[in-house]
Amino acid sequence: MPLLISMISGLGFGLWLPGFGLYVYPAVFICPVLMLCMIKRKRYGLLSPIFLFAALGYLLIHPWAFPKFTPDHIINFTDTSPWKITGTIENNPLKFNKNRTKFILKAETLEKKDKYLQVVGKIRVTLLGKDPKLAIGDRISFVGIIKSIRNFNNPKGFNYERYMAFSGVWGTAFVLKEKLSILDKSVRPRFFVHWGDFRKKISFLIEKNGDIEQQGLFQGLILGERNSISPQLREAFNRAGIGHLLAISGLHIGIVATVSFILFSRFLSHIKIFLWNAWIRKGAALLSLGPVFFYGSLTEMSPSTQRAVLMVSVFLLTFLIEREQDTVNTLSAAAIFILIIHPPYLFSISFQLSFSAVLAIIYGLSKIRNIQAKTAIHTRFSRMRKRVILFFFVSLFAMLGTAPLVMLYFNQISLIGIFTNFIFVPLIGFIVVPLGLLSVFLCPISYQAASLVMQADAALLSKAVEMIIFFSKLPFAALKTVTPTYFEISCFYLFAWGILNLKEKKLREKGTRTQAGQGKTTETVSDDNIYMNALGRLNLWKRFNRPVFSKANLAKIIIVIALAAAVMDTCYWLYNRFWHNDLRVTIIDVKQGSSSLLELPGGFCILIDGGGFYDNSVFDVGAGVIAPFLWSKKIKTIDLLVLSHPESDHLNGLIYIAENFNVKKILTNSQAVNTKGYKEFIRVIEKKKIFAPDFKEISRVQTLNSVQINILYPPVDFIEKIEHQKWRSLNNNSIVLKVVFKSVSFLFPGDILKHAEKELVGIAGDDLRSTVLIAPHHGSKTSSSELFLDKVNPEYVIISSGWKNRFKFPNLSVIKRYRERKYKIFRVDENGAVMLSTDGRFLKIEPTI
Repeated sequence: MPLLISMISGLGFGLWLPGFGLYVYPAVFICPVLMLCMIKRKRYGLLSPIFLFAALGYLLIHPWAFPKFTPDHIINFTDTSPWKITGTIENNPLKFNKNRTKFILKAETLEKKDKYLQVVGKIRVTLLGKDPKLAIGDRISFVGIIKSIRNFNNPKGFNYERYMAFSGVWGTAFVLKEKLSILDKSVRPRFFVHWGDFRKKISFLIEKNGDIEQQGLFQGLILGERNSISPQLREAFNRAGIGHLLAISGLHIGIVATVSFILFSRFLSHIKIFLWNAWIRKGAALLSLGPVFFYGSLTEMSPSTQRAVLMVSVFLLTFLIEREQDTVNTLSAAAIFILIIHPPYLFSISFQLSFSAVLAIIYGLSKIRNIQAKTAIHTRFSRMRKRVILFFFVSLFAMLGTAPLVMLYFNQISLIGIFTNFIFVPLIGFIVVPLGLLSVFLCPISYQAASLVMQADAALLSKAVEMIIFFSKLPFAALKTVTPTYFEISCFYLFAWGILNLKEKKLREKGTRTQAGQGKTTETVSDDNIYMNALGRLNLWKRFNRPVFSKANLAKIIIVIALAAAVMDTCYWLYNRFWHNDLRVTIIDVKQGSSSLLELPGGFCILIDGGGFYDNSVFDVGAGVIAPFLWSKKIKTIDLLVLSHPESDHLNGLIYIAENFNVKKILTNSQAVNTKGYKEFIRVIEKKKIFAPDFKEISRVQTLNSVQINILYPPVDFIEKIEHQKWRSLNNNSIVLKVVFKSVSFLFPGDILKHAEKELVGIAGDDLRSTVLIAPHHGSKTSSSELFLDKVNPEYVIISSGWKNRFKFPNLSVIKRYRERKYKIFRVDENGAVMLSTDGRFLKIEPTI
């Protein structure tokens, strides 16, 4: 474990503090020499291996996080004109719906009229249209633009660039089915062809049994194809606290290994040669590797499956060592092995969750081992009671061990998880999955028998799904949470460690005993040799060489420190969230769209627009960008949500916010449109019973905590004028807000164009004067007219638009116009989210980039 912690620290420092490789390389050579010297002198040396593994971690992550690109790498040809791209498909294409397929392409050549280049590098390709039966190994070509991978650059946002870089992907491309050509179908070894046919046969078996939901679940549980599972069913599993059952990970591989080990052990116990040579457990462990790798291969060895297979394999191989197993050491060795093979796994959510869950179970159970001793096992009832208690604590420790990480990555905690795991882990893990695998094994022998088993399994799964959906719909099933910081996560784990060690015996107790025949006295020690040896060999034990010092006392100190830190952290966030007396405005990076968060003195929150793409099924900006940003700021309540106008790049991100946050009031211009996004928005408002007054009934001037909110546009009767004034489009009907705090003001004009700007000038006149202008219509040439800018006359202009978007916003003529007027310009596509704060006199601006 110390070596694993050292390697993890090295990986972290290598990612966040690069550039010190020249100082780290000597440690890789010096530390082994020091270790050999200590071994030769028979002395204990802890620091040398710790520094060695930290140095290895630091150096291992560099090629992944900061690669050096050759001139022929595809990253040098991104964001340019279209190329004819030729390459080979590297993975099995994943279907996300009937008209969207994604795969990784290993690029080979790029062609234009007068250019032909051989290139290297991987591109993530999205195929629009019905999949033309693409497969791994196919060689294809198409014409398209290689786009660079860019983050939504918001504070504490998900680092998508790094995520793709760790997969070796440095560009993306979109292609229509009609424009894609298959040059060569893959010619794979006969074994892989037969294996692919076998998987197709299993897939066909699944499709012939059960309804669509069951088919998707079987595809996920048996073949590892999670994309077949509907988002609604995934959310039901997550709310019920059993979302881990959908991922082919340690649980599934562990079940296969456990069942295989038990069966092989019983089989080998009937063979005398294995009995005589004490090879029953060893033989069973070796034979169990076969089913483990078979199941892993059946799911095509996804990253999470690879880690699970490696971890379980290391555990099985420890049976060959003929030494008492230390599960923490086994887990640590497996983790080190995995990180050496692929260092970026450390930053994988599934790796962190798997490792923390297993470690929490192992450590937690070691602290309650007295339950096993005190629980009688003489009757069947007592044995069953013992198993139930053990399973309860396994579920409890797994949930507690992963809770901070689940909150960090998913912002949701299931409140019924312990209860539902009692039901569905045995039901799905030990009945549904094994029956499904049994049908897989029967398939080559008797398709009819396999079909019968699958039908019975589908009926059982159907009842399980009904129960899961029932539990997930309970109002108290799950709770949306804010995002914890790493400091808060550390406090939680320290507090949990202290609680588990409160009743530990003293590390060193009073009293002496006489060694036989020597007349010497030695101190009595407890059974906890780990702490004694570590402290003693580091010569740190003398500092604590007092009879009163014990692990229990240390645990109390840790608990007090953790609680004190938590109290200080709470006070910090209370000030940051509710007690501040300044106005904070954040122009959020939502790519081609607009969204702004206003945090008023006293904690009153206003969200103006939510960005959004044309179809939330492709990517939901509200769920993937806006909500995580709000949760990271500990915001769960939106006091006022403003929709300037119902176009997708302003509306679609608000749907998720309205459904998953405590929204008190919604302000719109009351103009309805016949779009899927708007209908869903209205449905959520009605479902959540959110107060949404008609635009005509809204007060045009409101004062909230010393901040004045002025609604300057559109006119109250604009809807009646639409039929006669055709220029009153959705954009021109945008709500225009002016926010004033003492001598500093902000103007949010939505997407108004020149016609609306002219009318707005006539209505508001000099009241348009503002310190900060959010550029109308993302910097379009159809906005920011001279007349409008004369009246606003801002000091700063902030433009919210996407990087090299297809509309070519902001227009160069508009940028020139701003610069001629000496405005200070900030662009979200170049500067990331722009954060502004003011006390009413001075204005502070901080771009993310």
